[in-house]
Amino acid sequence: FFVNQIDLHSLASYDITNIQPAADGNLWITTYWKGVDYFNKKEQRFSHYNQQTVPGFGSNHIWSVADGGNGILYIGHAREGLSVLHIKEKRAKNFINNPLLPNSLPGNDDRCVYKDKTGIIWVGTNKGFALFNPINEDFISFAKNKGPLSNSIFDIRQFDGNKLWVATEFGGIVILDLSQQL
Repeated sequence: FFVNQIDLHSLASYDITNIQPAADGNLWITTYWKGVDYFNKKEQRFSHYNQQTVPGFGSNHIWSVADGGNGILYIGHAREGLSVLHIKEKRAKNFINNPLLPNSLPGNDDRCVYKDKTGIIWVGTNKGFALFNPINEDFISFAKNKGPLSNSIFDIRQFDGNKLWVATEFGGIVILDLSQQL
C-alpha cells in the first residue's frame, strides 16, 4: 500500500509501529507521525483517526492499539499516555500520568496495550505495568513496588489459560497468574 497525499483513503504514513486485528475482521494500523489507520479489507480503503479528526485524541505519535470489541479502541501514545477512542462517535478521552494521583497511568510513553481473554485492558508504559479500570476510568498500577513491573514494559501476551506474560526492560519476563486474586 502506498501513501497518496491526494487520496484521502490511502495509507496515512509509512512509519508503521503496530498492526492489530479489528473486532470486525479488518485491521488497525498505528503510525508514529499520523495517528491510527483503520483498513477496510473488502473496500481496500483506510480511515484515519488522529488529532485532526478526533476531539480529545492525545497525540499522533502511536506505539500500539487494542480493540476492545465493544466499539472502543485503546491507543498507546509515545509520550502522551493512553487514549480511549469511541470509534463511531469519533471522540476520545486521553489519560496521562499525574504523580499526585495514585491511580493514574504509571508513565506517559505507552508502549503496549493488550486485551486479555476476559476483556481486561492491560497497559505497559515506560514506568511500569497497569490494569485499566473502565468503570472508574483509572488504573491499578503494578509499578509501585519497584520490582520488574515498574520497569519499561515492551510487550504483553496471554498464551496459556490464565497466565499473562509481560516483557520488561531489565526484569526479563514476568508471568502473572490471573486466576490468583490481584
